[in-house]
Amino acid sequence: MIAVNAVGLSFAVALARWLVARDLGGAELRRLGLAIERAVQSFVWGQVKATLAGLLVVSALVFACYGFVPGQAVGRLDAGLWGLLGVWLGGAGGILNASIASHIAHKCSARSVTAARLSLDHATSVLMRGGGVVGLLAETVSALTLVTFAMLVMGLRGGLQPGADPELIQGATALLPSLTLGAVTVGLLLQRTGAVFHTAGDVGGELATDRAAQLDASDVRNPALVAQLVGDHVGQVTGRSAVTYVAASATQVVMLVIGASAFAANRAAVPGALGLMVLPLLVRAFGVVASSIGLMVVRTTESGGLSRAFLRGQLVVWWVLLAGLLGSCYWLLGAKGWWIAAAGGLGLVGLVLVSQLLALGAGWQRAGGRGQSEALRDGAGSLTIYGIGSALTSTLLPIGLFSAALVGAHWLGARSALEEAGALALTVAAAAMLGPGPFQSAITHFAVLSRNARGVAELSRAPRSADAERRAEALQAAAIATSSGASGYLLIASTSGVLLVVSAAPSIAGLTTPLSITHPAAFTAALLGVAAALSYAGASMDRAGRAASLLGKEVERQLKAPQASGGALRDFTPIYKTCIELAGRVALERSSRALLHGLALPLALALALALGYRQQAGVAIAALLTFTVAGAGTAIVLALAGDRARDALAAVKRSVAGRASPSRTGALGASAVADVLGNVGGPAAHLFMLAAAAAVLAAAPYLYG
Repeated sequence: MIAVNAVGLSFAVALARWLVARDLGGAELRRLGLAIERAVQSFVWGQVKATLAGLLVVSALVFACYGFVPGQAVGRLDAGLWGLLGVWLGGAGGILNASIASHIAHKCSARSVTAARLSLDHATSVLMRGGGVVGLLAETVSALTLVTFAMLVMGLRGGLQPGADPELIQGATALLPSLTLGAVTVGLLLQRTGAVFHTAGDVGGELATDRAAQLDASDVRNPALVAQLVGDHVGQVTGRSAVTYVAASATQVVMLVIGASAFAANRAAVPGALGLMVLPLLVRAFGVVASSIGLMVVRTTESGGLSRAFLRGQLVVWWVLLAGLLGSCYWLLGAKGWWIAAAGGLGLVGLVLVSQLLALGAGWQRAGGRGQSEALRDGAGSLTIYGIGSALTSTLLPIGLFSAALVGAHWLGARSALEEAGALALTVAAAAMLGPGPFQSAITHFAVLSRNARGVAELSRAPRSADAERRAEALQAAAIATSSGASGYLLIASTSGVLLVVSAAPSIAGLTTPLSITHPAAFTAALLGVAAALSYAGASMDRAGRAASLLGKEVERQLKAPQASGGALRDFTPIYKTCIELAGRVALERSSRALLHGLALPLALALALALGYRQQAGVAIAALLTFTVAGAGTAIVLALAGDRARDALAAVKRSVAGRASPSRTGALGASAVADVLGNVGGPAAHLFMLAAAAAVLAAAPYLYG
């Protein structure tokens, strides 16, 4: 497992080196590329400084609690030191992943412009492999960090010796959530600040250029144009990579905890029961192999369809992962592993069907119809209601199919002769769902990078042939057609891992009595989970809206200055730097609120439950779990609906582009609302769900014993 992830990381490094070696193009493109790179690096450095301050606070809290507050397998100085190390390891991995992702994204966007002049296949390879580097880094770095930390903790405590006490291993797993707390600290700060920057440049610049001068946002006279390109990197790429890293870290910790519990339950009856502990992580490691192969088979021709190339890559990933799933279960469990393998296969097939359903639904919604035409005619208000209303409605069937797949996986696993087979089967199913994550992440980044590349080409003002323009349009069309399914896949797959907290938290706490889910504290905590997820998303959207308003005023000021002095707008040269600095400053202001809001509320709830129900651990843990599950359900609905509304209304905006009319103004306004929901609110709720899961796991040792 370690070797597979190490090879996957080496493959990602090789892809990055291949990408950097591609031709960057002419002098003007190089100059522009360096300017964008400096702006991205400057903002990322500001983010890193904010995250370091957050890590200091969180690590001090973890050291104090793990080292000196009595609890299950904690309350000793060595536990505090391990917790401190875990926070910094998780945080360092998150910072490293985000920094490399922003660097690779810039290199990829600039080089794909030159690649599009050669062939469609060259441009596709650059974009797909650039996105693949980002996805593989998040998966492999998180896995290697977790395995290294777990082996250090267990090895120095004697947990890796033959015949080691299962309680010793389970006690060591109680320290693993500190790793996720470090990753969450970085993710909360990077996602919030990056999303605010992106929204300021994208939404603020687009609306202001339409109000002040009826210009398209891609017009080089738009003062916020470079801020939009920088925002794509720090918001869409760096922010998404941070969320992906957090999801990978959190779900891997949960899987290892449940695996340790299954090992303890089957140690006496199953030879080689230690394999139960590593089985889910081994399945995910095969996902790294499958995704690496899939990235290399996405090739196309000038006349071939890019959608077919993506589908070919996905089919390869699915088949390789299924083979790895079957082989892993048979190798580690023998004949007893077939039911577990069947559960994993059902989980993967179910989520594949859900992703295809999401892609088809997004295509139908983008195609529009009578309802869309009437809403467009009635203005921004009607169009916004249409887009968000239909998007919310469309979440029922995918989530229903996903739920059915989880229930079916548990039913299949329960037919096995293993103890705690149902929980193990759900864990393996979640591992199979998350396996294609790096490839699906590559597709989502493909969409962002292709859009960014087109903006770079426009800004460079370099002459482009008709073939290069046609290829750019083909890349953009393919990205739009496939990104919805890939994004939905990642959202739901990470949710499957978070839901495993229901099994992992009692295990870490050492609880053996039934949970009291009928207690008033449990269902009131569920209501609080819904409100907390919406509140965090709303606060992020409010901050992004304020940033967009401030940047919009600056854009209007610049555009109106030449007109007020009698000059011609066609000769106007904007000051891009002012907008970049303004967006960066506003995005980084009050960034600590993201950490306070995202982690403080779940931890405060855990503290209140621990104090109020000290003699009723089943009540306290049940309340924390209902809080997490209800928040997860709210987050996934909001994130899926935001994605769907953003893509649908962006299609409406494209259909009226290039002509000044009330319909165009209405489409821009409605699209702005959907952008804030899809790019800020949905991802924020999703990340809050991960933060809540991490907080619950970290607090679990103090709730019993």
